[in-house]
Amino acid sequence: MEKARVHALAILGHGIDMVLESRFERRREKWSETILSPKEKEIYNGLLDRQKCNYLAKVWVLKEAFVKARRHPIVGMKEARMFSYISPNLVPSKEVEEKLKGVNIHCSLSDFKGCVIGSVILETTT
Repeated sequence: MEKARVHALAILGHGIDMVLESRFERRREKWSETILSPKEKEIYNGLLDRQKCNYLAKVWVLKEAFVKARRHPIVGMKEARMFSYISPNLVPSKEVEEKLKGVNIHCSLSDFKGCVIGSVILETTT
């Protein structure tokens, strides 16, 4: 009789971040150039003006939560653009995807009255 294979899930890290949308109001275009990946920039450019701060806040909290989950700081803003928030996922670029082989990224977002909170859990199968 063959033994059943059991896969255990291991949480590598959990990060949470929160930000007010108003943080992005004054220099919205500067923020969009700094933190958005090319894919995110396409989405951002297609949004109505009133939706842009909310989108920037969502992207920011997920990237910050990811950094906290992996426990390594982002080295410059170039690295921040190596991930794309493509609702409902945080998608790594090809370059980063190789480093995350075998790691699943789970993310969650919530926003209410101008406050956005995001959570990222990094998990692997052992």
